[in-house]
Amino acid sequence: MSVNEVVITNQSEAVQLPNHFHHWRLVFVGYVILFIYGSQIYSYGVFLKPISIELNVSIAVMSSISAASFFVLGVLAPLIGRLVDVYPLKVLLYIGVIATAAGFFLMSVAQQTWQLLAAKALLMSVGAAFAGTMPIYKLVTAWFKQKKGLALGIVGVGLSTAGVIIPIVSAKGIDLLGWRTTLIYMGVVAALVPIVLITFFVHVKPSLLGLRAYGDEHEQNKNNDKNNDKNNDTLDSSDAVSHVSNSSQESSNQSGDDLDTDNNKLPFKVILKNPNFWLVSIPFGVGLAMLTALFTHVVSFAEGRGLEGVQAAGLISIIAGAAMVGKVFHGWLDDKLSLKTLLIICFSIQCVGFAGVNYSGDHYGWLILSVTVWGFGAGGVTPLMALAAVALNGAKYFGSTFGSIRACSLPLAAGGTIFAGRMYDVFGSYDLAFDVFLVICVAASVLLFFIQPNKFSVKSAQGDGAGAGTGA
Repeated sequence: MSVNEVVITNQSEAVQLPNHFHHWRLVFVGYVILFIYGSQIYSYGVFLKPISIELNVSIAVMSSISAASFFVLGVLAPLIGRLVDVYPLKVLLYIGVIATAAGFFLMSVAQQTWQLLAAKALLMSVGAAFAGTMPIYKLVTAWFKQKKGLALGIVGVGLSTAGVIIPIVSAKGIDLLGWRTTLIYMGVVAALVPIVLITFFVHVKPSLLGLRAYGDEHEQNKNNDKNNDKNNDTLDSSDAVSHVSNSSQESSNQSGDDLDTDNNKLPFKVILKNPNFWLVSIPFGVGLAMLTALFTHVVSFAEGRGLEGVQAAGLISIIAGAAMVGKVFHGWLDDKLSLKTLLIICFSIQCVGFAGVNYSGDHYGWLILSVTVWGFGAGGVTPLMALAAVALNGAKYFGSTFGSIRACSLPLAAGGTIFAGRMYDVFGSYDLAFDVFLVICVAASVLLFFIQPNKFSVKSAQGDGAGAGTGA
């Protein structure tokens, strides 16, 4: 028996006896990569004042740099969405890791504002686009048909874990080493750890290991397995989800010309004409606006309430810890409740928590409780955004749909942190800005009630390339 025959035999056995270890190992790898991605997000608020003082840059300008990074992400999102549907994910991840590390290094030597802008808004934004939630969630959706929400929630915990650890570590690093040296160390870790994991443990589809997606009960064609083994980790998402059936094509409101199934592309006009798309994109934008504004300004906000140093930075860790639990909780509920109901719960919790933050006064205990509640709700935003992309157009077009949601929601996120910074510079407090955030959060929650549930279901879109929600 030849070596190739042995490999094929072993792969056949693996198909008959599913090895879920590889599925959950991929989840862990995604968790670590998103932890690295989260380090640049959750550390920025800690570096805000030391950098602004040394370089003589106002808080408003520093906030604008953060906002610019979200603007760049919004511009890149549709492009990256198309890329993750078509091109090898490992290549995209390598690009993102290198860009992120380069951003840390450039920021560590910055002497002028434009260098900070290039580091944060250009390099780190490219890193976030190529090695952030979109490609990682695409990997997870390819490996999981069942327990997709739970897997996405666990992967997303990587972001929250960064929020728990990174602010405290960054604050300690700044105290001991200075902000420049701390950024250098963060850049080294951001480069080495993900590259090792991507090289040895990332496989874009389970068939490359002779496996099926978690929960996939369909038999795979052995000839396809042999051909897949010869591919160099190129992504063919039809191995992760079923092809569009003829009946689904007839029932959808799309013509054959609208879908480019050969390249896994879904035209933006098809995505944007779906009312459900806007009914979820606007609330997600509001959620991200609150998230970015609070993480950027919470240290200054807390200091205005009488807290100092590490204690103020600790609020970021509290929020992230609550978000960590919230991500898993919302993912776990995915198998038990409709996605529409989950979204309403998620944003209602955020409204309650943010109201508590805004009106906590100088009561530190009430502030901690409020940010905990808000963080628990906010933790569901990114995994539910991924599930919404699947519910709208199916897993096959996840990248294009997720990228479009990000593109439409990130301008709100960018505007949120600029608005909060401007209000602080003008009035010396965040009270007015946070009042506005609370009002729009309530409005966003109301919008979710108008989602058409018959065109918005993860379960009905699992094996449907076009998804349940395409069309008008």
